[in-house]
Amino acid sequence: MKILLSGFKPFANDFLNSSEELVNEVVKKNHQLDSVILPVEFHKSFLVLKEHILNCQPNLLLMFGQATGRAKIGLEMLAVNWQQASIADEAGYRPLSVLAQSAGPMILKTQIPLEKFVFEFVNEPIEISYSAGSFVCNDLYYRVLREFPDLPSLFIHLPPLPLQKKEVSLASLELTVQAQTIRQIIQMSVDFLTH
Repeated sequence: MKILLSGFKPFANDFLNSSEELVNEVVKKNHQLDSVILPVEFHKSFLVLKEHILNCQPNLLLMFGQATGRAKIGLEMLAVNWQQASIADEAGYRPLSVLAQSAGPMILKTQIPLEKFVFEFVNEPIEISYSAGSFVCNDLYYRVLREFPDLPSLFIHLPPLPLQKKEVSLASLELTVQAQTIRQIIQMSVDFLTH
């Protein structure tokens, strides 16, 4: 089974991105995984990922992004056909209340049964999320679900890492804990797809 993981490079004033760190950590201990690190851009991120999907032909796609303020790993149930940003992306694009795709449905749902995952992870730092936001993460997720409806795909938001904490109250989660949880999610996804 071919599995593709994607993360994002650091953005704005951040010196690292927990999604890039997580992807690199998980991939280095499993050579059967393919990976790509994406720019934080509304249009380019999908184009780069699409090229990797077409080249890799994965059976499973797991996309990761950092969510500052979240204390748990968030499994995103839905992607919304909407772009709205309080800041510009790396290319300087800042959408204000526009559709991602004019002819697309407003909401798309992952093909993966997240309820079963959360039931198995009762004591783990994991939760189902029903909002992937309206920035690049959600836009990427929506475009993937729209253009590759037969590819089991999931977007996962990660908390920042402890060394990224800029203030005492900022939530964070150790990379080792995140990586261990994601490895379990990968295995559960494989089990789901092969049974």
